[in-house]
Amino acid sequence: MLDTAAIEVENVSITFDGVRALDRCTLRVEKGESLGIIGPNGSGKTTLLNVINGYYRPEDGRVMIFGRRIDGLPPHRISRMGVGRVFQVTNVFKNMTVLENIMAQGVWMKERKNLRSRALEIMDLVGLPRNLKDELAGNVSGGQQKLVDIARALLPQPEILMLDEPVAGIHPIIKEKIIEVVDRLRRDGKTLMVVSHDIPSILRMVDRLAFMNAGSILMVGDPDEVRRSSKVVEAYLGV
Repeated sequence: MLDTAAIEVENVSITFDGVRALDRCTLRVEKGESLGIIGPNGSGKTTLLNVINGYYRPEDGRVMIFGRRIDGLPPHRISRMGVGRVFQVTNVFKNMTVLENIMAQGVWMKERKNLRSRALEIMDLVGLPRNLKDELAGNVSGGQQKLVDIARALLPQPEILMLDEPVAGIHPIIKEKIIEVVDRLRRDGKTLMVVSHDIPSILRMVDRLAFMNAGSILMVGDPDEVRRSSKVVEAYLGV
């Protein structure tokens, strides 16, 4: 008998304005693995994360977290079950300091003791200089705001972290920091889902790679094998 997976998505479908965004989508993420998802625009990658997060409720199928069915639960309930999310678009509170932004996630935590020291430790983890802690988040660069988002998601110590395009449009220096942070989390055994169009970068962050198109997972396996497959080449290059 297989061990309980961290995430199980089984035959999930959802439609928007007559368009099938997810079409009997099935995926399994094991505990402690880092799974990457690639696919062309409109293939359903972000929609899949939104279903797992509880932002969308699927029409069919089911979603399980550590063996517990969660489809239909609101996002805050799923978050409290240990599921963190870093969105594609940065979402900092621009009129709050960097440290206040990170600590704000502590509102949802049961244990708030030593919140400030924990936030400072996470700044170190993601490579945010401590001299930025009192800087307004709206004044730091877009790449540093992405690091704030990642730090905020890590504050509650989620068992699962999902990252949507974490290195898109980021300065190369910050991009390298993000890759290093995600790879460190992977090596430490954190369960990760990473969506990215940047194939060279995602290969450095994941153990397995899934290819998604037209709302379905078409391949899952060794990252090099998946990226070299004819299905992936055809989807990205149109050949």
